[in-house]
Amino acid sequence: MTKKPLTIIYSLYNVQDKLKQIHIDNWKTYPDELKENINIILVDDCSDTPFDLELDFPINLTVARITTDVGYNIGGAKNLGFYLAKDNWCFSTDIDHVLAAEECKKCLSLRKKRNKLYQFYRYLPNGVLYEKIHGNTYMIHKEDFWGVGGYDEDFTPRYGYEDTWLKFLLFNTGIRTIGTNIHVILYNVPHQEEFLSYPIKRREGDRLINKQIYDHKSQLFEKGKYQQTLSLRFSYEITKEYHV
Repeated sequence: MTKKPLTIIYSLYNVQDKLKQIHIDNWKTYPDELKENINIILVDDCSDTPFDLELDFPINLTVARITTDVGYNIGGAKNLGFYLAKDNWCFSTDIDHVLAAEECKKCLSLRKKRNKLYQFYRYLPNGVLYEKIHGNTYMIHKEDFWGVGGYDEDFTPRYGYEDTWLKFLLFNTGIRTIGTNIHVILYNVPHQEEFLSYPIKRREGDRLINKQIYDHKSQLFEKGKYQQTLSLRFSYEITKEYHV
């Protein structure tokens, strides 16, 4: 199996201990060869209590904490993950999604090409396919991500549309989406809120405002007047590192 190193990026905020333990238990199942070929980056978006974890096994893992509270900043947090990534290929998803060992191996062995955005199906923990491909779970070459400026942080401090806008930019600059037979496990079914830290009602109000921002940027893009915005508009620190 031909392998190339891969960075796995998660942004997080006020993660419950139960979900944190699910990830730790999953990483423990990764064989040594797999651990040697991945780097995990966890970006804490200024949680009320700084995110921390204790591991008793070797793995390449970095915890970064955003120390400037700029509100809901998932785009900025993901930008920081890509900024810190040392590998060309990056896998990014939401913190309630888990990449099991065999699926992670598939990410490494997949014949990946530049100018492609690889997407994944979601399954529930009981093995049942959940609806559709998840738009915010993907694998991309780091240079293609930064080629469009990454996530537009103008959508901060509200929820929504930062991922939709990123896909708009990628598609309109020649990046094409490719489906894979690789899947992730979804541990939070939408609207059940078991692992959600940002209330549904607040999300709905935020989306109305960010939709207006999205529409305005779309108009600018069509007129050739859209400009990439400044990324990483906050301070951060590296709080913990583990290595194989």
